Amino acid sequence: MRSMRKLLSILALLLLAWGVYQLQASVSDILTGHPQQSENLAVGGMLTPNQAAELLQRHPNGSLAILDVRTPAEFEAGHARNAINIPVQELARRLDEVPNRPLLIICRSGVRAKNAYEMLVSSGRPAQGLWYLKGFTHYDDGIPSFHE
Repeated sequence: MRSMRKLLSILALLLLAWGVYQLQASVSDILTGHPQQSENLAVGGMLTPNQAAELLQRHPNGSLAILDVRTPAEFEAGHARNAINIPVQELARRLDEVPNRPLLIICRSGVRAKNAYEMLVSSGRPAQGLWYLKGFTHYDDGIPSFHE
């Protein structure tokens, strides 16, 4: 009986500590206007579909730019709201058009997005705040959904 009470007390303390941490993170987000990075979210580089969805949630109101490196025809068939379309084949000569803020690079499957990421990093852009999706993207009413 004592061990059960002790175990429940420890569990209650852990839940309380987790709640305080979550509250601190929320207050910090409100005060700074900058969402904290998840422990599971890299500061730059490849993202899984779940991580990309989390990144979009953590950067509301256009603080995250989306670079779509598919062809213009693919882009016209459906794209993320406010995304910038620079096909990967044109990226080297259009680097000055890439926004200088946190950036998620997407394509259809992740291959061109990875190539664009490597091109941007090799051109001198810091990898921090620069991500690419490894996975597939579909668009419903301008809202991207990601899957593997």
